[in-house]
Amino acid sequence: MDNVNIALMLKGIKDSEAFFELVDRCQAPVKIQVPGGDLHDLRGNVLLQNYLTWESPISAIECVEVFCHTGADLASILEFIEEYQLF
Repeated sequence: MDNVNIALMLKGIKDSEAFFELVDRCQAPVKIQVPGGDLHDLRGNVLLQNYLTWESPISAIECVEVFCHTGADLASILEFIEEYQLF
């Protein structure tokens, strides 16, 4: 499961700081689709991270679809989903 190409829809992320820390630790690009259709790596991209939280007064992320490319990164994101009960 080293090379995967999985899209995950995450909803109701209240601890965006923990989510961005997780994404920043990922081994391979964790991409999101921006308006216009391009995919951009979210890791270390403060501009994109701010874009995801700018509408929320508590910096929550209502909904985001991320694309991950390694089994280890997928496992980390799934663990985050379970820990923060984002079912």
